[in-house]
Amino acid sequence: MWIALFIIGLYSWLFKRRKKKIKQEVLKRANLLLIFISIAGMCIAQSPKVTISGEIITSMQPKGKIIVFLVDEATFKRPQTGIDTVIIKPLGRIVHFTFKFCKKGTYGIRCFYDLNNNGILDKGMFGPTEPYGFSWKSGKKFPFDFSDISFFADSKKIITIKMED
Repeated sequence: MWIALFIIGLYSWLFKRRKKKIKQEVLKRANLLLIFISIAGMCIAQSPKVTISGEIITSMQPKGKIIVFLVDEATFKRPQTGIDTVIIKPLGRIVHFTFKFCKKGTYGIRCFYDLNNNGILDKGMFGPTEPYGFSWKSGKKFPFDFSDISFFADSKKIITIKMED
């Protein structure tokens, strides 16, 4: 990015000179370059990254895999998707997950235990046939929306999810 700004400044200085004094033109271009560098530095400084981690507690014996989705409000409306996904091969009844380099913001977690390793949450006539879980804020209710499972992450966030059988 700095190289591109330097080339643009050099191009305009070399090829678009007008009948002004060269010293005034150089000062103008240097001031513009300094402004661009300051703005770019502020943009970079305003996007701190956070880590969202946690544990999933299940009563199932280790089998299959657990798929964990980090969702925002837009991806919450699309089933079995998220802005980031972690797939974990469980070794016990407590499984740990981590999402690194997330922007500060509002997120939710949804997960399911893929017992048959087909990569989708299987459903029967009365709902899911595989265990699932969410980052519930308070008591569970159905139907629910993003505000029921969302949390604000502005620093390291730790979530605990109890998976429903």
